[in-house]
Amino acid sequence: MAKAIGVGCRSVLALSICVPVSATCQTANPATNAAEAAVPESDGEKPAKVDPDSYPAPLPPASVNEIIVIARTQSSVQYYTEEQTHNLRNYSDLLKPLAGVAANDFDQGGVGYGLTLRGFSERSNGGNVALFIDGVPINLPGNRTTNGYGDLSPLIPELIETFELIRGPFDVRAGPFELAGSARYETRDAPSSGAVLKGGSDEFGRAFVAYNVGRGAVRAYGSLMLSTTDGYRDNSKWRQLNSFNKLTFPMLAGSGSLRLQVYESDYGSPGYINRDLVRAGTLDEKTARNPSDGGNTSLRNLVFNYKQDSDSPIAANAYVILADQDRFSSRGNTIPVLPTTPGVQFLTTDKRTVYGGMIEKRFRTDLSENVPFDLLIGGGSRVDDVTSNEFRTTNRIVTGHATTIGTLVDFDVTNLFGYVEANLSPVAWLKLTAGVRYDRLDYDIRDRTRPVVLRVKSGLNVWQPTAGVILMPVNGLELFANYGRGFRPPSPIGNTQLLFNRKFPEATIKAKEFGVLYKDAYRRWRLRASYYHTSFTDEIFGQPPPLTPILLGPSVRKGYDIEGQAVVLRSRDSDLSIYASYSKVDGRLKDPPVGQGSILPEVADFFVKYGFDYRLHRDQHSFDLSFGQVWEGPKSLDSRGVFRTKTFSRIDVAGSYANDRWKGVSLFANAIVYPDRRLEETAFVFANQVGVAAKPRVTLTAGTFIPF
Repeated sequence: MAKAIGVGCRSVLALSICVPVSATCQTANPATNAAEAAVPESDGEKPAKVDPDSYPAPLPPASVNEIIVIARTQSSVQYYTEEQTHNLRNYSDLLKPLAGVAANDFDQGGVGYGLTLRGFSERSNGGNVALFIDGVPINLPGNRTTNGYGDLSPLIPELIETFELIRGPFDVRAGPFELAGSARYETRDAPSSGAVLKGGSDEFGRAFVAYNVGRGAVRAYGSLMLSTTDGYRDNSKWRQLNSFNKLTFPMLAGSGSLRLQVYESDYGSPGYINRDLVRAGTLDEKTARNPSDGGNTSLRNLVFNYKQDSDSPIAANAYVILADQDRFSSRGNTIPVLPTTPGVQFLTTDKRTVYGGMIEKRFRTDLSENVPFDLLIGGGSRVDDVTSNEFRTTNRIVTGHATTIGTLVDFDVTNLFGYVEANLSPVAWLKLTAGVRYDRLDYDIRDRTRPVVLRVKSGLNVWQPTAGVILMPVNGLELFANYGRGFRPPSPIGNTQLLFNRKFPEATIKAKEFGVLYKDAYRRWRLRASYYHTSFTDEIFGQPPPLTPILLGPSVRKGYDIEGQAVVLRSRDSDLSIYASYSKVDGRLKDPPVGQGSILPEVADFFVKYGFDYRLHRDQHSFDLSFGQVWEGPKSLDSRGVFRTKTFSRIDVAGSYANDRWKGVSLFANAIVYPDRRLEETAFVFANQVGVAAKPRVTLTAGTFIPF
């Protein structure tokens, strides 16, 4: 029998891996014994039930009837209670405690967050991580912000049920843009009816209402989220409206779901201002680059999912997405300008229809007695139909289209794919996996900027093999190794991509990983260490338009992660867990172009993280407290090391309180603190200047949940 990937939440230790900083674990039933709540359940393992009169319970011996996908060895999988997600400000809160991971919102309104993972820069706005919500791929090929742009802003935090992060290109299901890894979010089928009301710093306000109808196999809910904030800096207003609705029903010996989402966002972008002037005190850190910069996003999606209830299940999905993005941004240096200054501001638009789907089947059998075999076969397609334009504007008024070739483009990208993965455990102490994915991408590009429309057709075939092994010499100890390849497809637009070179190749990465994982027999502590080495073919260093991105050529990354978690206190009414991690990365360019250095830009030298979770339930009172701090090391902002940042730290604290007599009402609050160096987290090179976006010293949020 294959191990379940779904994970329960009643694990303070598992929580310390995923959400100690921004969320707390308060179980739906406050009377639940704390001993049961403290069973660790990370790494895709289903937790064992603990008898309160006999805890702590030892781990069962390794079973040859259990198979796991090898990639789970370096993944973080977590199930979240509703009480936890009520105290999230945004989805990036789930990432901050994870070893070697950083999430940066850039403070630019409704722009996709940057994700740093395994030595890849956050500048890609999520474009180096394959992102999924309910199995639907989120990355946008050929987006003008960045190729593979991944905006998770439409993901409502209160509706997140599970989150899985895989470090490295080891997930055979992921496909394009799986360079640093992949992340999957799953939404709830039946949230509790009620309202979550929040308020906080910078005129932040948020209201989320969900209403659940139906019982048993057929159920549905509607939800509405309204959010507003003025932001810390000038021109940082951000307004959001988000309606997420789902119907779940029995279907073909399993369950199906149909969800409809409508999302609207309107925001200002303060931009990045000159670091030297801010440090000298001659420019206020709250100043906006151009007070008319900003944009809006409109999203509609309809998603169907099906999963068979079986030991060898079939799973499938189908989706249609209508997305419309407009973004006004000023170009040039980092000195603030008047909104009426001509020739500075540009409007980029991305109007996109996406449709596709996938189906997969998992087969489980025994090749012989006590030799289980697991086979996953899947395939599908995705089509992006896009109109991508760029216009000159002044104070958000269009004055004409940009004259550069490639600024008015229509294109289609068709992605057909298939994958297979096999898992075998020939003996109790050995697990093997091997897989391969094939992607066929076809491009049809029409450039309307030229006097005569230029049409470019191109196609490419990409193979992604994966392999792995786990050795278990003693109970609780795992030695693992993984190999995988990932790729970033070429962009249909841009002056270095397919529009100018129809044979422009995909960028590929080869990754190797070796590590060790140990869990004690009583599931009270865990240690994991891993070393990775990657070779990447095409580093691209983005520059502010109209400057051309710099092709830096091949690169090498070497790094390691060391992390540990432990339950240090456990009683019938309270528990305390701690965690800590250290991540180090060294990135180098193998053959830099003339005039460039060998440093891999915008990659922090190290990350240090630590924190704790404390939970208390006594009499009718339930109290949770989480604390976490991260130090992010210095990084070079260019390949020559001329411009650099310094080490900075961030502290996150979150707490919640509930009383059995309150009939489900709860209170919660969280705080984000930057003790010093608030210009370091968001800093980029603009020609020969460094542009920054200052972080507020303290950000406070508080709220309540009121059930219906």
